[in-house]
Amino acid sequence: IDDHGFHRALLTHHEPREVIMKINQLRRKAGGTSIDSKEVADLMEKCSACQQHTPEARHPQIMVYAPPGSGKTTALNSGAITAIDTDWLGTGFTFNEACGWFWYNGFSILTNNLDMVLTSGTKVFGFLN
Repeated sequence: IDDHGFHRALLTHHEPREVIMKINQLRRKAGGTSIDSKEVADLMEKCSACQQHTPEARHPQIMVYAPPGSGKTTALNSGAITAIDTDWLGTGFTFNEACGWFWYNGFSILTNNLDMVLTSGTKVFGFLN
């Protein structure tokens, strides 16, 4: 929750608390811990990248698969992509369970879960090294 990429995803939605509530719902279902919205707000106030945040053009809605260690967090933090990272949500979900609400609300999805991508029903273009 202290990654600027997470903050960027929240800043793109008209109601960031709604996004945190949905993430918490999934995290609890997966047996994980909830995110405290007050803690997120405090971290965003201290985040130097958030302080420099300027409104930007919204990226097209896409689904991106990248294997672990390939730079997903770096891409999110740098602003190369604004998306929901499925690592924030917990494990053991289908695409619709984990990402359906976010996809419907216009978020791009970034994941290292290949099965989730292959069963998403979305067209995926790209290449895998």
